Amino acid sequence: MTDQRAITTTPQEHADFLFDELSAALRHIPGDPAEATDALRTADQAFDALHAWLRAGNPLPQPWRDKAKARPPEEGP
Repeated sequence: MTDQRAITTTPQEHADFLFDELSAALRHIPGDPAEATDALRTADQAFDALHAWLRAGNPLPQPWRDKAKARPPEEGP
């Protein structure tokens, strides 16, 4: 994973960075079992970082913010 402190300046940029790191890890197609283990470990670390960020009350990544804005309001019971 990349050192996010070197490339992000705002909380929103950091959220987007964490999302991009996880997305890239999940898109990776390993070539052999050893590489698959490394890819899974990388994806797990990326997910943990994004999860901790969100649990701390930080901003959502932009793709999720856009999706939430596009969704119609839920109706109550």
